[in-house]
Amino acid sequence: MTSERPGDLIERTRQMYQTVLGASPELTDDFSAAFAALVDGSADIVVEIPWDERWGEEMLDRHQVVLHGLSDDQTRLTFYNPAAPHGLEAGTEIGGRPGEGPPRRVEAEGMQSMELSLMARWFAEGKAQALIPPAGMFE
Repeated sequence: MTSERPGDLIERTRQMYQTVLGASPELTDDFSAAFAALVDGSADIVVEIPWDERWGEEMLDRHQVVLHGLSDDQTRLTFYNPAAPHGLEAGTEIGGRPGEGPPRRVEAEGMQSMELSLMARWFAEGKAQALIPPAGMFE
């Protein structure tokens, strides 16, 4: 769980897709490709990003979330966070300080959002990758 190198988590996820479903999503480090797929309605875009959150005694350096959509004003990405804390009210701001993960907002149980510009910056800096499933992969 700790000391993941960029790409380690998403490569394991890509291999899992290949083994379980017999097909592999497109692996990309190009934010414009991931963003275009999201806007075009692609579901289940897994993204590996820097995280920097302490979970008990361990530090989670990298994490994966599943992109869901854009906020109404199109400045935030909404995503499913499989490790989201339970019981927080929608609108609660969390993270943003050392050891607390990136700055994000609770949208609903398991759903969070972050500034679109932060995600775009991570991709531009080579710190993020996405898996874009082929059309019909989950139908």
